[in-house]
Amino acid sequence: MAVGSKYAALTQWLQDSNNASVRMTFDELNKIITIPNHAYTLRASWANPISPASFSSGWQNAGYIVAAVNLQEQW
Repeated sequence: MAVGSKYAALTQWLQDSNNASVRMTFDELNKIITIPNHAYTLRASWANPISPASFSSGWQNAGYIVAAVNLQEQW
């Protein structure tokens, strides 16, 4: 499987949403892709690296960045 391909559904969903910004809960995101286990506890999972790792490629390939995440409230 190519890097990021399992998160392609998120890229497509974001592109199709045609919104300048999106806010969703982890449950809502899990309906589009399966959030990796580490993303529930590691804030760094939501970082926007210059060379995207597979999880962040889901949003970065659609031209989005994560501006805020709340691990405790899961949004």
